[in-house]
Amino acid sequence: MSNSGLIKKQGGFLKNLILAFVFFPLLAVCQKYDVPNAINQFGFDFYRSGSATPENLIFSPFSVSTSLAMTAAGAQQKTLEQMKKVLHLTGPYHNDFKKFLGTINEVGESKLVITDRLWGQKSAPFKPDFIKTLEDYYGADIVALDFKNHPESSREKINLWVKQKTNGKIPELLKRNSLNRKTELVLTNSIYVKANWLTKFEKSKTAPQFFQMSSTKKVKTLFMNMTDEFRYNEDVDWQYLSIPYRGDQFSLDIFLPRKSILLSTLDRKIDSKFFKLLSKNARPYKVVVSLPKFRFESSFELNSWLSKIGMPLAFDEYFGNFRGIKDLSPNEKFYISKFIHKALINFDEDGSEASATPAVVADFATDAATDIEPSLPKIFNADRPFLFFVRHSYSGVILLMGRFSKP
Repeated sequence: MSNSGLIKKQGGFLKNLILAFVFFPLLAVCQKYDVPNAINQFGFDFYRSGSATPENLIFSPFSVSTSLAMTAAGAQQKTLEQMKKVLHLTGPYHNDFKKFLGTINEVGESKLVITDRLWGQKSAPFKPDFIKTLEDYYGADIVALDFKNHPESSREKINLWVKQKTNGKIPELLKRNSLNRKTELVLTNSIYVKANWLTKFEKSKTAPQFFQMSSTKKVKTLFMNMTDEFRYNEDVDWQYLSIPYRGDQFSLDIFLPRKSILLSTLDRKIDSKFFKLLSKNARPYKVVVSLPKFRFESSFELNSWLSKIGMPLAFDEYFGNFRGIKDLSPNEKFYISKFIHKALINFDEDGSEASATPAVVADFATDAATDIEPSLPKIFNADRPFLFFVRHSYSGVILLMGRFSKP
């Protein structure tokens, strides 16, 4: 869509930018660029900023990073410096994202859909260079809406698009009154993935078992069970298991503390380097697996989380600098008023289905896996809080990251 209808001077003082993101597990094949490492480190930084709560959590480092990288295309000076530092981006990162996104969409047996879109106030003076950057490097098309006169119907149109792109799994990304007459731009990034396990869990083996939520509380829930060969790694404090999906394009990776270790004592030590070594040092072993079935979603505003990890200016209505997005008079301000993220995951005997959508309104130094006796099967019983990752097998990028602590 042409952006000619979006470029026209409009008055006002405080203008809102809303970022919206949606994720649904997915995957594909791609070359190794710096972008995957940047995305993963951002994911761990982001997780640590909100890991104090013991609740279930799910978000997409991939989706949030991509949306923020797009928004940073219009940021300037200290606002841009903060955003790039938080995202671990250097140099001409837009071109790196273009290469990465162009290959990750090459999906095989798994269904993967990634779509970016801008929703702009019609006749607003958005800068052509900003629009072109998002079109050329991220494939984001532009849709003109009338937030000023019809904020509610605009919200409904955006929600309908997200619902369609996530196969109905996220029907309402933007809640009522999340947009208003000052809204000028909404940026959405949706990801949807549906994939079956390489080897399915037999439903006849699914059985109830206790899940130990804490030292004093446990609850009975359904566990899927299987004995097969998986990539496995372990240490005195933890176990790591990688379960592949059909096509071997991506996997579900689980980081499980030993029974005597609390997840909270380990999760803050994990970074992108540690995670990379977990996978690199994993070896195929026969493993007896017990994994709870679960389905849950997370929905939250990310303003405070992102401010906490180093980019508060983006959300400051007086000092945020996004003059690269649109023409502003000296007394006009343009900032991110809301950063909304919603993600959902479902794991069962057949595989997993997930989606996510964001909207913008200790060192581990070992070079080999622990020496494990290959004739003895390993027991991997995820009956206590753990971290899980949907990981793109070739690039290693984390598409989805979460914590399961309560059935």
